[in-house]
Amino acid sequence: MQSITPPLIAVIGSDGSGKSTVCEHLITVVEKYGAAERVHLGKQAGNVGRAVTKLPLMGKSLHKTIERNQVKTAKK
Repeated sequence: MQSITPPLIAVIGSDGSGKSTVCEHLITVVEKYGAAERVHLGKQAGNVGRAVTKLPLMGKSLHKTIERNQVKTAKK
């Protein structure tokens, strides 16, 4: 059985540049082809960690990396 990593789309821009509007339109189009989820990776670090853990295939690995980096940062 072969696993397929789902695509990830990042929308990046400065404040007020229309990222939220683009994401609203993008999610509407992408949902026509299958499951889609919008995740905000802004200033809400706790939410990011929880969202990353749920990613298929690489979620657990990324979560462990984030935890290691948090420990290193806390020691500084």
